[in-house]
Amino acid sequence: MIRAARLRPIALVGALAIVTVGATSCTDDGGGDLEAFCDAVHDLADNDPFAHLAVASPEEMQTAFGQLRDGVATIASAAPDDIRGRADRYLDAVDDLIGQLRGAAFDPRDLDTLSYRTAASEYEAAAVSIENAAESACN
Repeated sequence: MIRAARLRPIALVGALAIVTVGATSCTDDGGGDLEAFCDAVHDLADNDPFAHLAVASPEEMQTAFGQLRDGVATIASAAPDDIRGRADRYLDAVDDLIGQLRGAAFDPRDLDTLSYRTAASEYEAAAVSIENAAESACN
């Protein structure tokens, strides 16, 4: 098991994975499926794959990041045309984090810290962008 202090950068990413959206209904104004997009954002917020990970093994981290990727892929596939670029950026950022972690066998002690922090910053920006888009679109 990995001590919680070593998970700080990963726990931060897990916390950032949660996008909170106050509204529950959506209206469609173009391509994509806005209702499915809103539902996917809410689902990821309600089912945080990192919520139970105060201390996590590499296997638990791999599972949690897999669940995060599944949720973000659902968001990206449903995103309306005007949000699609942001959603794709969000998915790319998750894939980059997973790639970083995969290279370290999901053990944060073996991460290239500088590269991971750069990837985590990109992830944070993309997650906030999706949160903002959802807050505007899902009302």
